[in-house]
Amino acid sequence: LMAEATSASDFDIRELRRNPYSLFVASPVSDFGTVEPLLRLLIQQIHDVMLRNVPGKDEPYNILMMLDEFYQFERLPEIVKRAPLVAGYGMTIALIAQNIPQIDERYGVKTRDALLGNMDIKLNIAVGDDTTAKIVSGNLGRQYVEREGWGKTGGLLLSRQASQGRFELIPLMDPDAVLRLDDNATILQIRGTYGAILNKLNFYADKKFVDRRSQVASYTSKMPIPVLVLTPEWPLFSDRPPQTSQEPVENTSPVADEFEPKTPFSPVSQAGAAVS
Repeated sequence: LMAEATSASDFDIRELRRNPYSLFVASPVSDFGTVEPLLRLLIQQIHDVMLRNVPGKDEPYNILMMLDEFYQFERLPEIVKRAPLVAGYGMTIALIAQNIPQIDERYGVKTRDALLGNMDIKLNIAVGDDTTAKIVSGNLGRQYVEREGWGKTGGLLLSRQASQGRFELIPLMDPDAVLRLDDNATILQIRGTYGAILNKLNFYADKKFVDRRSQVASYTSKMPIPVLVLTPEWPLFSDRPPQTSQEPVENTSPVADEFEPKTPFSPVSQAGAAVS
């Protein structure tokens, strides 16, 4: 089925920057393990073709490659390594993962730090683990707050109250606050600016998006679905043909010495061959 579905194509990757396209690739969860290598190959091909040349005058459109459930792809090392370079080729990559430990498992902590350092925009939704909460808290920054302490000096008759103030550096939002953030809120961080807590918009509940989805629902029935004619496969599970038994033939010839030269050694012929 996979071979037949990919045996021909009317899609040209080079047209992505020349004309406005929206390419959606998805798979049922039950089949993802089967098609995952093919999806990785497609992602890699698009990435490589787009990075061959800087966009020309006939390529006015930029590309957004959004990779949802990034952890489910085994490894995409070229995508991660070339992430700092794609902006110069009119390309933006958005990686969506459940948490940062997923990235650590696939690529390691050092690669994760380099990857996050090259991201201009980070959107944190429903943080649920300590590692991600600490990193988000650290990226939001810190602030100075004034602390004031009170005390008494002197004896019982001559005691007086004194106060002392000091400044202390604390996180703008500590990890515990990140973990307990309301489910309707999200944290947005943009390079060069302060972070912001925004109200989350759910496309399945917002009226504007619900109406928009209902407007385009009829197009799904108009999409042409190619008919696949499956090529007969090799009968892997058929019975093997019976094998005819043959009596072994005894070899009576003497065993040759593997260190014995094939032809007699002749100094004259060897010298003559060297001179000629």
